[in-house]
Amino acid sequence: DCLADSWLLPEKTSYFSADKRYRLEVIPKGADRSASPTARSILNVRGSQGRYRKVAAFPLVNEVAPVSALVTSSGRYVITFDNWSSVGYGDSVVVIYRGDGTLIRKFALEDLLTVGDIGTLPISTSSRWWGRGHCIVGDGSQVALFVRASGGAANPVERSIELRIDLET
Repeated sequence: DCLADSWLLPEKTSYFSADKRYRLEVIPKGADRSASPTARSILNVRGSQGRYRKVAAFPLVNEVAPVSALVTSSGRYVITFDNWSSVGYGDSVVVIYRGDGTLIRKFALEDLLTVGDIGTLPISTSSRWWGRGHCIVGDGSQVALFVRASGGAANPVERSIELRIDLET
């Protein structure tokens, strides 16, 4: 079964590191009248006066906007998740950047899960709802992805499986 869904237009959104020292602003394509062919981001750091100042600005690989993002407390890494209006599809389901905007790696869902696992995911007209609640773990060198998992017909209770990715590599 496939469920209907609808998406509002994306808006400029801010994401903060756990300690609020870094703020990542995500600007969807066309949201600020720029000619950028993709979404953009601005990474800011909070100074001693409590005001944020820009440390980097860079394009994102997402055409419209990512659905969500994380930034490490060191500001060393930025991770974006999914594409606006098409969760779980495309080659940028998880994208890892350095804090200066250098692309480290991007993943399609097929890079992270087996075909069998993907086949158990809830789907809607636009999306494969593969996970949520992802977070930075340890010393900020890894991201923990919480992937939806089903025990199949024998155990239909939904649960999550943790998948960790080393951010540097």
